[in-house]
Amino acid sequence: MDFPRLEGNGTYSNGLKKYTFRSANAWMDREIFNTLLDKEQMGWDWFAIQLDNGMDIMAFQVRSETQPYLSATIVARDGSATALTNHDFQLIPLANWTSPISGISYPIQWRLLIPNQNIDLKINARFKQQELKNSIPVPFFYWEGQSSVSGTHTGNAYMELVGY
Repeated sequence: MDFPRLEGNGTYSNGLKKYTFRSANAWMDREIFNTLLDKEQMGWDWFAIQLDNGMDIMAFQVRSETQPYLSATIVARDGSATALTNHDFQLIPLANWTSPISGISYPIQWRLLIPNQNIDLKINARFKQQELKNSIPVPFFYWEGQSSVSGTHTGNAYMELVGY
């Protein structure tokens, strides 16, 4: 379940300083499939993309050595949605970053190609160190964070990289 263009406000404190946001653009996503991963599936790469022209794209792949699964949805400015299959687009990793904390290498720069929509995007992490550590049900590291979009369109993105 996705709500790609929510407006909000609030505060954030890092323990030293408090920040107030009077206006923020947010994307709410509810993850519902991770308990369905089977033993062959190694993790996923997920992208929430908000383009400056008002279009939104959600794209992901569940990585597997034998049967990877890809899916994407394009939401036009008018709210109409177009579902894409694995034959309609490509996600191509371009550059990696290795965490000095976990030693894990994450692909933090990607190319998203959607030829029949004339979309060729480069998704690049805004900064490298956005690695997180989960502790439930077992400890593991993953990368999740802000990214920028360039190419045939510009905008902002949020990238989640799990299972590296």
